[in-house]
Amino acid sequence: ISDDATPDYLASLVIHPGIDEFRNAENATRVLKGAEFIPFRKSIKKSLRVKNSPLRKIVIFAGGIDNFGFALNLARYFKEFSEFNEAVFFSNSQSEITSLDSRFVVRDFGPLLDIELENADLVFTTASTSSLEIIAREIPVGICFSVDNQVSYFEALIREEVAFGIGNLNPAKNWELNKVAIERLIGDSNLREQLSTNSSGFLDLFGSQRLVDEILKL
Repeated sequence: ISDDATPDYLASLVIHPGIDEFRNAENATRVLKGAEFIPFRKSIKKSLRVKNSPLRKIVIFAGGIDNFGFALNLARYFKEFSEFNEAVFFSNSQSEITSLDSRFVVRDFGPLLDIELENADLVFTTASTSSLEIIAREIPVGICFSVDNQVSYFEALIREEVAFGIGNLNPAKNWELNKVAIERLIGDSNLREQLSTNSSGFLDLFGSQRLVDEILKL
């Protein structure tokens, strides 16, 4: 299983589970790459949100324990907007976030994420495999990048128009978030629906089975 940072091993099969460009497999007999070979957890399901529904619930998470405070920084922006009913954050900054607005809820990382995403109308996350899970669910998503290996996903997902870019973490470890982009995602229902429409069929949930089938052929 390889990305651009993986040595070019001599291999019968190399798997690159991503949609970004990948050329690091000259010594492989067979290479599997692209959207159809992205594996997803069994708990990933298509969204229950109704098309053109009002913006009721936003979910925000950065993966892991959010070392760089992505959720808290977004919360400081969100308190200025009245267009949504609830914002659910996955973060270790519980008291700081909930003190900003009565609509803000903080959950613990883990199984609760899948539950909260079932009826989310909009998601903000980083351009990692977590963003692919949101796109597979066909939920409108705003993405940023916090480390170098997220840049290729960030650029590819925006280019495919299945996600909307909202900024990045700079080398000084400070967030440079685009308030105009965030405001558009929250305030523009047409933009959200277009992202959702573009996501439809872009990623299916059968990548794991395809990978198993190819491995068994060996």
